[in-house]
Amino acid sequence: MLEPLQNAFKRVFETGRHGEAFRWAERLCERLNQKAVLA
Repeated sequence: MLEPLQNAFKRVFETGRHGEAFRWAERLCERLNQKAVLA
């Protein structure tokens, strides 16, 4: 389950667009947290 996430982060860091990458990662984490709370 973690492999796709790790690959996504690898791809993100390889692009070098860290600002957008971190914003995207924060949104993803928020969504995951919301799902965890609702579950």
